[in-house]
Amino acid sequence: MPSPLLIFQNVIKRGSKLVSESIDLPSLFNTIGEADKSYKVCTYEEIDLATDMGRSGIVLAAAAMDDYFTRKYSQALLPSIRKRGVTDSLAKVLSEGGLDVKAALELLTMERPYRRVRKIAQDYYAKYSTQRSEKIDALFGTLGLVGLSKHAQSRSKRKTLLRTVEKLVARRHQIVHGGDLNKQGKLQRFDPQEALRRIEAVEVYVENADFIINKYIS
Repeated sequence: MPSPLLIFQNVIKRGSKLVSESIDLPSLFNTIGEADKSYKVCTYEEIDLATDMGRSGIVLAAAAMDDYFTRKYSQALLPSIRKRGVTDSLAKVLSEGGLDVKAALELLTMERPYRRVRKIAQDYYAKYSTQRSEKIDALFGTLGLVGLSKHAQSRSKRKTLLRTVEKLVARRHQIVHGGDLNKQGKLQRFDPQEALRRIEAVEVYVENADFIINKYIS
């Protein structure tokens, strides 16, 4: 099975491609228009189509990050338990997930008790959103890894890295929950170059976080 980082890289690459193609689409429409003499400039509908491609890229980038941290947590859970034991916060998660005294004693009779523990944690966090740094930090904090996001930002040597990632996530929410409309019901301006910079920041954030998590559990 491919690593969580490789899966992330494949998905976010699709997001970047959508944003990049949204830059070229209007000029493509113009070229076609000049060839058949039907029009010489893009219509508003065609410009909206191009920018919506870019908006889709933002949604994919945020989804790639969310999926990565969920997968990585699942991968890191058992190595962390074996190396460092169960933290109080993880014990609370397992308890709320159904690992009471009876279930804990049943683990003693199982061939692979750790797999059962991982499944309980996975089920508990199945719908847990990992798009905001505080949520990501809380998740990995249950393994004893404190301040993951700030460590990733420090390692990147980019003081505004987390702020840039948060801006992409906020725009994703505006797109998904409100069609990217402003309070007057008009479509907000979309800057593809700005979107690409924010997507690149997500890549830097995840790659540095991956390095720190691997070092923590190795």
